[in-house]
Order: sequence, then structure tokens, then C-alpha cells
Amino acid sequence: MNQLQTMEIFVNYSQKVSIFSKPEVLADNLACELLNDFKNCNRDRFNIALSGGNTPKVLYQKLSSYQYRTKFNWNQIDLFWGDERCVPPDNEESNFALVNQFLINNIDIPTQNIHRIKGEKVPEQEAVRYSKELKQHFNTGDQYPCFDIILLGLGSDGHTASLFPNSKNLGNKNYCSVAVHPETGQNRITLNLPVLLNARKIFFMVAGFNKAKIIKKIILEKIISKKYPASLLNKSRRVKWFLDKAAARYLI
Repeated sequence: MNQLQTMEIFVNYSQKVSIFSKPEVLADNLACELLNDFKNCNRDRFNIALSGGNTPKVLYQKLSSYQYRTKFNWNQIDLFWGDERCVPPDNEESNFALVNQFLINNIDIPTQNIHRIKGEKVPEQEAVRYSKELKQHFNTGDQYPCFDIILLGLGSDGHTASLFPNSKNLGNKNYCSVAVHPETGQNRITLNLPVLLNARKIFFMVAGFNKAKIIKKIILEKIISKKYPASLLNKSRRVKWFLDKAAARYLI
């Protein structure tokens, strides 16, 4: 890391967890890590699965700034989504709409490199279609696709992507499935655990005091339970956590 980034890191909790003073510093360091991974990639294509949410929004704003957008070769990068709400692509709840507004509209990326989940379609049919698109793009055969990086957020209940506590999706072996939000009843489409776990790297970015208790359970207490779906990923050595000091208040 350069000198500025080293000074701005609040503390390194472990090799898997980095804690930063505020979300903007977190996003800057994560953007830098993404750029390094891209530059060190020895393949023609670099595949990323994106997340929705307020914290990732700060990252997308950083990636679309002049500091970063000019350093990526967007022709080589394919953008996918870890999950999507079953709403039209221009709906304010759409994960695609968020990425489109704060990243895609501000970078020079070919349309064919954008692989969105079509939330406006019939959910069960779209889960099948997106699975086929993944299989074709990654040429997986009988294997799971291997993303270079999957970006994930974390809910205060421990959910990640649209894998909710004690959901039947947690045992689903397909690439994608339809999930139902336990409180709102909203349909969503999500990548399933085997796909998430098969990524080369999994980056969680988490900010805010309301995430501190679940961070404590997963990272400090090392709980692994279907009650906290993100904990099922934390056992992987490929996981790295990017936290602000509010989310990490019990780790400091």
C-alpha cells in the first residue's frame, strides 16, 4: 500500500480483515485492491459479480472517478450481479440501476460486457436463463463458474446476496435460485452458495454501527450457522473483509 493508504487504515485485525476510518477510505482501498487484481490477472477476461447497497455505492463512485476509471481496460472486464430484486431495471430498488447510475454510465464499457439479472422477468424463468448465461460465458461444463472477484454486502441479520437466514436456498446446488425476502415477501434472484464459494476472491464491504453485532458474531465469535448465511462463506480462505470502524466497533 502507498503511504496515504497505510496512514488511513484504522487497524489491521487479521490477514482477512481490514478496518478503515470511514466508508470513503474503505472504498478507496478496495478500489486499489481491485485495480491490482485486474493488473495481475493473466487471463483475457476479468469477471466480477457486483452487489447493491449503500456501501458498495461509495465504491462504484470511486471506481468511476478519473483516478480509477482510466486505469482499467473495461473491454476486458465483464460485470455480473450476485443478486437482484425482481423489479424493472430503472426501479430505485434495482441493484442494476444503482450500478448503472454510479458506475456504468461513467465508464467506457462495451454493452456486451454487462450481464444483468433481468428482474422484470418471471423469477423462476430468469433464474434458469441467468444460469445458462453463466454456464455459456464461463464454459463451465459440469463445474461452477469461477469469478475473479465477488463483491458482497452484509445485512444486519447476517444475510448476504439474497441468501437469507435459514432459507432453503442455502442448500440449493444450482447456479441461481429465486429467494423471498422474509419480511417484505419480495422475490429476488440470487447466486447460490456453491457459486459464491467457487470465486477466486470474495470481498465483503461493510459499514455502519447497525452491522457491528453481526460482525462480532461472524468474525470475533467465529460462528458458522445457517442463521447467519454470510458466516457460511467466512470459513473460506478466499474471503476478505473491508470494514469501517463503526461496523468493527467490537473488533477494535
